[in-house]
Amino acid sequence: MRRFYKLHLLYFVFCIIYGCAPSIAAYDNYAYTQITSLKVETLHLMDMATEPLDNHKQEVKALTMQLEKTKEYVIHRKNNIESGSMWEILLDTNQGSFGEFISFWHRQNIDSGKNLSPTYIARKKKIVGEHFDIIAELESKKSKEKK
Repeated sequence: MRRFYKLHLLYFVFCIIYGCAPSIAAYDNYAYTQITSLKVETLHLMDMATEPLDNHKQEVKALTMQLEKTKEYVIHRKNNIESGSMWEILLDTNQGSFGEFISFWHRQNIDSGKNLSPTYIARKKKIVGEHFDIIAELESKKSKEKK
């Protein structure tokens, strides 16, 4: 009986300790700075899609690499599932965001030699900008207390 009581007490203490643990990552100033900086760079690069992709391959490659590195940083932070999921959407080539925009720009140039129209670019910039805003908002709402 005594052992049964000790096991229940131990289970209760375990539940209290782990039940009170934060289920969302703490605020990360580095992540927030990256988000806001990369948003500006990304939207600026999207404006260049009225020109051939070949003229901007280095910029696209450098920005895509920086976005991927930031995504990896974010998704590997403990309790950061929502932000990680938004980064996945932002960069996926089938989700209607930046990844799809770059893929479409590439296909348009290869398949038909065409650039993207200003109307299409503006529409996609609005979507991509909103995705960055969601990620920034998720980060800014996190607790700024040091854990």
